[in-house]
Amino acid sequence: MKEGGAYMKARCCMSRASLVVALVVGLFPSIAGAGDMPNGTHYNLNIIAVPPNNRPADSNLSNRHTIFAPLNTVKGNVDCRILLTNGGTTFGFQVVDGFCLDGDASFILPDPDPNNTGIAEYQVWLALAGKPGGGSNLTTCKVDTVTNEDVCSLENTITLTGNRVPGKPRWVNVTKQLLTLCLDTNADNVCDTREFLFDDKNTQYLWQYDNFGNRIAKLRFYPVQQSIGLTP
Repeated sequence: MKEGGAYMKARCCMSRASLVVALVVGLFPSIAGAGDMPNGTHYNLNIIAVPPNNRPADSNLSNRHTIFAPLNTVKGNVDCRILLTNGGTTFGFQVVDGFCLDGDASFILPDPDPNNTGIAEYQVWLALAGKPGGGSNLTTCKVDTVTNEDVCSLENTITLTGNRVPGKPRWVNVTKQLLTLCLDTNADNVCDTREFLFDDKNTQYLWQYDNFGNRIAKLRFYPVQQSIGLTP
């Protein structure tokens, strides 16, 4: 009986402790790593690549979740520039110009690190879809205010996603690659500075899209924090 009583007492105390932990966790925003894709509320964005002879009509509908880009087969080419606009701290997104067949599109997204803490306020996940065999890549860049040229991060999504492989689309966490830039500031081809989107209020940020035969790049944005840090 003593052993049974001790067991029941320990079990009771463990249950209370677990309840306290659950309540405390519920009081704070979740901070997730690069593991499993979250569930629940999210925003979908599809980058659809089309061949030259099948161009859709240009449209400025603001409720779309689609950006049309050229279908190319040359790896390393910049087929489309998606200009990014700071949407503030509200979890909201909008395709302003989804016709990137003329070179540039435009997309509004929230400031990922408005408090400069190194914690992204939301996550970005990417999957390549469509027929297997092709590939595509997104790289985060900014426009140099002096030279007016794109200065790009040394990190990009191709290092994670590669080519479209057979089977269901494989979702990969690309939060760090798409919400920050890892920059080489001393010309040694090594990343030495990390910068979040919109850190410089006077700079135009963008994603360079390189498509080499992939039909669809699917993006999902989840309101789940992720710690990235302010250093490479």
